[in-house]
Amino acid sequence: MNRGEVIIRFFIRTGMVVTMLMPFYVHAEWDEWVADAELSFTSDDNINRGLFGKEELSDQYWSGFASLGRLYHLSGFTRFDLSTRVNGRVHHEFSRLNQVNTGIQLGVRHKFGLGPAQPWVRAYVDSGYIFSRSEIRNGFLTNAGIRIGQPINHRISVEIGYEFDYRESDDGKSIPDVRLVQTGLTPNLSNSVFDLIGHSAKAQLKLALTEHILVNIGYTFRAGDIVSVNTNSQAAEIQSIVDAVVNDDAFPGWAYRADGLTNVYSATASYALLEGQALINLQYRHIASHARSWSYRNNVFQVAFNYRF
Repeated sequence: MNRGEVIIRFFIRTGMVVTMLMPFYVHAEWDEWVADAELSFTSDDNINRGLFGKEELSDQYWSGFASLGRLYHLSGFTRFDLSTRVNGRVHHEFSRLNQVNTGIQLGVRHKFGLGPAQPWVRAYVDSGYIFSRSEIRNGFLTNAGIRIGQPINHRISVEIGYEFDYRESDDGKSIPDVRLVQTGLTPNLSNSVFDLIGHSAKAQLKLALTEHILVNIGYTFRAGDIVSVNTNSQAAEIQSIVDAVVNDDAFPGWAYRADGLTNVYSATASYALLEGQALINLQYRHIASHARSWSYRNNVFQVAFNYRF
């Protein structure tokens, strides 16, 4: 599938989703435009998700994000939102990971009554396309989920949610069977390494320490496909977990897909300024994934500036 066909498929999918949701918002009351922009700097100590300590590679990258959307009130307690976004990142060390992503998000939020203490629920679907310098990382990415929130008091609130993620990416060039056998892998392995499916359960605790400082403690458990990049010399050790393999065009070595479990622990401190229109965020994430007896870990630090227009 060439790049033109991929772009056409993306717009066809987006148009189908919008068309299906048209009855929900054609009679809605237009409320307001919402626009967001963010600039961030991130450091990742295992950017390739290496399974072995000696194979872990670190990198830093700048990211940018911008979105524009519209809110529609379906009723006094229910609103619909539709937004488009573009985001991208530029890496310091591994430039073939540079990418620009575009997409559209649709959501419906319902609040169960008046007042700030009432619970709420939001369902959403987000679909977009990844344009990466790494050809095997190009492709569609769709996330759909539901979140439920409950304020405990004026300073504390909790959220739980479920998310399904699906990624359909371009296939890399198949590795000849003779090379697979020589390195300890079984022949006829798939080359669709970045065709990924996952299911996630999420929980967040939000603490408003002061009028300007918000702390967010989060946990995510994901069951599904994971990708790791290691040198060919390690193939024999992990052959029992490999579902797909391809020669990586961004890192030295081969990219492997395996079925695994991932735990993500995060802590974010946010400081509001400019009367609440802007936020400075400091975040730490610890990512621990396991595929049978093998595991990899990431420590990710990020500082970001977000502005809502």
